[in-house]
Amino acid sequence: MRGARAQVIGRLVLVGALLTGCSAISGRNGGGGPANQAGRQATVVTVAKVTAGPISQTAQYSGTVQAGDSVNVVPQIAGQIVKLDVDVGSIVKKGQVLAELDKTTLQAQVAQAEAGVETAQVKLAQVKAGGRPETVAQAQANLDAARAKLAAVQAEGRPETVAQAQANLDAAKAKLAAIKAGPRAESVGVAKANLDAAKAKLQQLLDGPTPDQVAAAKLQLEQAKDQLAAVQANKDGQCNPRNPSYLCEAAQAQALAAETAVNVAAQNLKTLTDPPTQDAINQAQAAVDAAEQQYKLALAPYTDSDVAQAQAAVTAAQQQYQLAKTPYTSTDLAQAQAAVDAATAQLALAQKPYTDLDIQAAEVALKQAQAVLAIAQANLKAADVVAPFDGVISAKLLSPGALATPQTPIFTLISNQAQVQFSIEQARIGNITVGQTVNLTANAFPGKVFPAKVTSISPSADPKTHTFTVSVVPQNDSGDLRPGMFVNLLLTVASFQNATLVPSVAIVQRGPQSVVFVVTDGKVKLQPVTLGISDDKNTQIVNGVNVGDTVVTSGQANLSDGSPVRVAGQQAGGATGSRPSGAAAGATGSRTGQAPGAATGERNGQAPASGTGRRAAGVSPTPTPAG
Repeated sequence: MRGARAQVIGRLVLVGALLTGCSAISGRNGGGGPANQAGRQATVVTVAKVTAGPISQTAQYSGTVQAGDSVNVVPQIAGQIVKLDVDVGSIVKKGQVLAELDKTTLQAQVAQAEAGVETAQVKLAQVKAGGRPETVAQAQANLDAARAKLAAVQAEGRPETVAQAQANLDAAKAKLAAIKAGPRAESVGVAKANLDAAKAKLQQLLDGPTPDQVAAAKLQLEQAKDQLAAVQANKDGQCNPRNPSYLCEAAQAQALAAETAVNVAAQNLKTLTDPPTQDAINQAQAAVDAAEQQYKLALAPYTDSDVAQAQAAVTAAQQQYQLAKTPYTSTDLAQAQAAVDAATAQLALAQKPYTDLDIQAAEVALKQAQAVLAIAQANLKAADVVAPFDGVISAKLLSPGALATPQTPIFTLISNQAQVQFSIEQARIGNITVGQTVNLTANAFPGKVFPAKVTSISPSADPKTHTFTVSVVPQNDSGDLRPGMFVNLLLTVASFQNATLVPSVAIVQRGPQSVVFVVTDGKVKLQPVTLGISDDKNTQIVNGVNVGDTVVTSGQANLSDGSPVRVAGQQAGGATGSRPSGAAAGATGSRTGQAPGAATGERNGQAPASGTGRRAAGVSPTPTPAG
């Protein structure tokens, strides 16, 4: 029963609204004048003041927490691990022993180096002490040998030397006889063959290539072209973005080599089929002339000069023979005497061998031995592998008994300082500077903000994504941020301290233009505005309104420039004037917050209906902020 009554009441309200709308339309179309203006019904709206204040626009980026420093701890020397003093998760300090290597060999090397130092010390003492008896004896022997050599020089030549000189003389005479005998038959034959070959090559050049030669050159060119086509097809298949770049580079190199082979084959065919150039003919003729000269030389190989040289060789051999019979001259005697004098000086030196420089050398040798000892001791110390900085062991890579080398890490050590890298697009990179303070958040710690500082910005963008890598170091004294965790970077991309602000819901689009409705004396003015940045509530107005203006924040869909409005919560008849006589005032009474005089009333927060019965649209979307 109540449902039927509600339907009847609703139909009566709808009929009243339609009658009111028709009356208003009739008044606008027929009457005009002041009565028509007074008949426009005020739209109930909500408003807000234009304010001045700070506003910031932020962007969010995701990154993964990394250790600020991460190193693979390796020993400075190779050795077998005998003990590991820490494990994964251990907190270590700089200089703390992490692992111990076998020290047996190293301790032996230290002992050997210590012995070397003792040897150098003994040597220094020996140098300072003077000459050794055995050295003096050797110097005496050398003097005796020099004196024997002097005696030999003073005697006649040795028989074997004389025999050798005689053999050399016989050989020189035999060569002279061969020169005088004339050319050899085999040399003449070789020269004749070379001459015939040069003439044949010249004739072939003048006659041109044979058909077989041309066919072979063409076949070689076709084969090279086929190979080039196959290689280019392979290159097209390999140069695919899904394949590694080295496959494409190898295919391109093969294609280049195939193109070179085609060019060479084409050039060979052209050279073969083209008429011989005058230069080629001249070169072939020059080869013939040279071969003729060689042939003539073979027929008469020896000149008068050759005969003279052979004769001179015989003369020199005869002189050497005479010298062998009497080998030593006054100069040789003087040299032998000088050797005796030098041996005498060496004997004196052996008796007193060391000078101040020798003592200095022995002292240097001692220092070298001490340096070797220091190196051995350092290697022994290096058998204890220590932490290079404070941090945490994140991985154990070797176990006791394994062989560790400078190329095989034992542990992975990460520092306590965390670091995060973000990829920032090029449009935002100008908003970041090194040293800038930013905030990080992590899903693992809702509501907690981690202050951080920008430490570095990549000097170049990634060629594929066109983003820059930005490194950020957070304040992580609590250790909450751990390597591998995801965090978000809240980056302020624009900020103004004294901006003109309106609620974002106050801005609507009319065509391509962003506008607001400014309320003045119960009416609205459609005001185009230029937008700046936005946050989650407000939008910056660059120009168009002033601080203190009142703007509509809801109900804009039913408004146009000059429309009368009533602010929600104010009494009717104030700014908007009296209602038209034909309005269905109070037809249904005030219901769920209806405004008095509305044809259908506001329901559940809806804007009052216009004179034509259309329901007010919702708030238009917030426009995209500039910048």
